[in-house]
Amino acid sequence: MSFGVSRVEGTASNYSGIDVFGAPNGQPLAGKSYGIISIGGDLYAWWGPGSNTTSYDQTRLTDGTSPT
Repeated sequence: MSFGVSRVEGTASNYSGIDVFGAPNGQPLAGKSYGIISIGGDLYAWWGPGSNTTSYDQTRLTDGTSPT
């Protein structure tokens, strides 16, 4: 997966990870995140289309529905 968000649930001795955004449970999104913030329970990510310096010129804020 190039970009995805997971939630960790449980205790320190009994935990699991659950995918909340991205493949396999949703649409895959190529690129990398440079930070995530929660506002009112909604997640927003600073997203760039790749892993190299091109992303620095194109990083944008997304709610996961569209990176543009």
